[in-house]
Amino acid sequence: MERPPVNLRFDVATGTLAIETGGPSISIEDLGPLAVVTRTDDDDEERLALFVSPSEADVLLKMVVYILDKVKVTEGSRIALEAVKPRLESLRDG
Repeated sequence: MERPPVNLRFDVATGTLAIETGGPSISIEDLGPLAVVTRTDDDDEERLALFVSPSEADVLLKMVVYILDKVKVTEGSRIALEAVKPRLESLRDG
C-alpha cells in the first residue's frame, strides 16, 4: 500500500512528534507521553485517535461484523458500527 503524502508519527518514549511529507520533515520534541491526538473531518466533529496494531484491528473488525450480523442494536449503533468498519479494514490491511 502506498504511503499517504503526509505522515504524522508520535514516539511516546521520547515525546517527539514527527511530520513527514516526503520532502522536508518537522520534529517537535518533549511533548510528553500524554499528548492527545485528534482529527477534525468535514463534519467538523472532533475524533480522538485510537492506536491499534493490524492484529488488534482484525479482532475489533471481527467483533463489529459479528455484532452487525448477529446482535440486535439500535439504528444509531448500527450506523456507527458500519461507519467504523471500513476504517478498521484499512488499519488491518495496513
